[in-house]
This record gives sequence, C-alpha cells and structure tokens, in this order.
Amino acid sequence: MIKLTPATQSEVTEHVPGPLASPLYAVKGLGITDLDKALEEIHVRAISRLAPPSPPVRAGDGWVNSSADDACYYRVTFDPAFSIDAALEHLRAIGGTVAAAEPTHWRESMAARAVSTPRAEPGFFHPSYHPDQWGIPQIDCPSAWRRTRGDSDIVVAVVDSGVDLNHRDLRPHLLQGVDVVDLPNPTLEDGLLLEGTFTGNRGQPWDEVGHGTHVAGTISCERTCTAGVVGVTWACSILPVRVLARLDDRNAKKVRGWGTGLNIATGIRWAVEHGAHIINLSLGDISPDEYERLAIEYAVANNVVVVAAAGNYNKTWPMYPAAFPDVIAVGATDSADQRPDFSGHGNHVKIYAPGDKIRSTYWGNGMYASMSGTSMAAPHVTGVAALLLSLSTSLTASDVRRIIEDTATPAGAPPAGLRRVNAEAALQCAR
Repeated sequence: MIKLTPATQSEVTEHVPGPLASPLYAVKGLGITDLDKALEEIHVRAISRLAPPSPPVRAGDGWVNSSADDACYYRVTFDPAFSIDAALEHLRAIGGTVAAAEPTHWRESMAARAVSTPRAEPGFFHPSYHPDQWGIPQIDCPSAWRRTRGDSDIVVAVVDSGVDLNHRDLRPHLLQGVDVVDLPNPTLEDGLLLEGTFTGNRGQPWDEVGHGTHVAGTISCERTCTAGVVGVTWACSILPVRVLARLDDRNAKKVRGWGTGLNIATGIRWAVEHGAHIINLSLGDISPDEYERLAIEYAVANNVVVVAAAGNYNKTWPMYPAAFPDVIAVGATDSADQRPDFSGHGNHVKIYAPGDKIRSTYWGNGMYASMSGTSMAAPHVTGVAALLLSLSTSLTASDVRRIIEDTATPAGAPPAGLRRVNAEAALQCAR
C-alpha cells in the first residue's frame, strides 16, 4: 500500500481502476515520472485505488480532483521475486512524492477450534432454541425477545469468509452480498496452501471455509427444523461480504479463513455503502493496518457499529482491527461464565460473550457444528446491537456501544473483572 502526498495525487494522469475493478485491467503507472520509475524497478504488475475516486473540489472558476485522504491510497502488486523490504525501500526513497508505504498485513479467522463434526441431525424439539445453545440463555436472550426478536430492516454485514447462500436457516435473511477476495501473488510459508477462489473474484460470496456461515447463524437465524438453531436475532438481515479465502494449514492440520487488511478495508467500505448498520469482524492479527483503520473510521463516521473479535492467543496484546478506536472488542466466556484459556483480554477488551463450544449453522445446506473462539463471541454482541437498533432506530453507533458496555453483567472469578453482554439489560436501558 502506498499513500501519495496530496500534491502528488493532484498530478496523477493515469486512469486507475477502483478496488472492485476487473483484474484484467492492469495499470502499471500513475503518470508521475520518478514514481513510475520506482514502480518499474520493482516490476509492478498492477495498481488500483483502495477507495473510489473522491468527488472533485472547486478551485477558482473550475473543479479539480480531490486531494482527500482516501483518494491518496493505492494498492501496488509487484513481482514476488522482488522482496517486500526492497520494494518498500524503493518507494519510500522518493522524496516529496510517497507519503507512506507499508506492506499489507495478513488477517485470519478467529476460531480457535472446531469441537464437533458438522452434521445434519435428526430432530428433537425445544420451543425456542437448541439445548446445546447455552450462550442464548446466558446472555438472557429469551427475556430480550419479549421486547423484540429483531427487524429485517436492520442490516448486519458479516465481513468474513462468506456465507453458505443455500443454508435453509440463513437463506430467508440473506441480502445480495459481494466477494472482494483478491490475493494475486501470495507469499506463504511451507505447509500453507490457498485453495478455491482467491484471485480477482467478483462473484457471489460463497463460503469455502465454514467460518462466516457459523458467524452469520449466531447473529440472525430462525429455526427451520427441530434440529436447527436460532440466532441472537430471528429476523435481522445479513449482508455477506467475503474477504477471507480458504487456507489449508497442513502444519496445524486445519483449514482457516485467510485474507489481507486491504481486502477487509474494501469489504468494510462496500458494506457501509450498501446499507449496513452493523459490521461484524471475527478476524484479525497483531499488526495494525493503516488503511483498515481508515475504513473503520469511515464506518464510524457513517454511524455504523463495528464489532470485532479480540483474538485467540490468551494474551493482553492488542489485536487488530479489534484494538482500533471505536471498535467494540469482544473476548470469550464459557458455559461457566469464565474466560476460556484461548480468549484474548486486556484493557482494550471491554466486553465478553459466549465463545466456547458454540453451536451454529455450518457450511453445507442443513449442517450445524460447534466451534470455539472469539470469532463466536463477537457475533453474540453483534446480535445484541442488532436487537437494540431493532427496538430503537434513533440510537447512534456510540449509543449502542455505550449501552452494551454499561449494561454488561459482571462475570468470571475475581479478580478477573470480566463484563459479559446482557441482551435483556441492554434492551431495557434502550427502552
């Protein structure tokens, strides 16, 4: 990622495609002599904007291209034979032209482990939720549902590995989403293999991991069979945004969602521009990504609630995007209302939610599975945020965050000081 100075941005003469342009349309220069020379030296393959062009601004009697911050950012794809450190050195050395140059950072799904085999089970009946869904009563959803079970006008973007678009429990709640995964020249360690669709895809946001499907079912789902599950909401709409590809980690013998901060930033912006009220980010890593931060600022500025998983390393170190300002960072609790040994924690984690052995929808029509991780905790909080907005659309994003944090229930053994989300208390406060 490079950021041009505003003066340099105003001198760009090439027609540079936006973040969702066809990968076949490859621009390799910007019309700036010294910059284009440096780009040629690192064997550039393609350049694209990280945000759509900004509206023009008035200058005297005419109009000129905007030098707004967003307009100055570009993604540069180059020959993987050229090292990232050498490429950054080349680009940073251009005085007065490139304001910043940094590598994009990897992000992964925040599921610590799968604890049951996905399956379609024969039925047994419970009047509202599956008996294995211990998290639903722990955060007092049944009481909250007397006030509202959610409203389809409230749109929740699941920025993740996509969603099983044919799952019978999810299909009624799904809106038209997007796939923004684009990993054209990934450099991976031995034992890591990208599978499925991961380059320049602009099709439907089909889940190739199972992670996003599980997250979506926790947020909004109504049982269509006796073996099914319910979400924290029963009716809110899900906007699936695929930003994570399928990574086969043969060293750890597991499959996980894998993507970059730049793709995630693109997904966040797309979700905001397509009506999302809440964005769930059950993903992250320890490295902050500048453009991802700007995308979150864009979401918050547009009154969108942003919820993110706090990480699964049992550490107090910040995970991103959860640790960015104005994000609701969520740690995990278990069925005993304690923090499980995988959950991230620390001063930036103000709220906790069920995240251990969580049953939800899974990849494959009619399939269900239990998974653990702060990935499973975050959608419980996202669901409560959706209930709040269903009850009162006048609430702002900052109102929702404050209510969730202020009404949380003390949990965990002293002196842990955990505060676990409480749906009924939150809705009572909003009322």
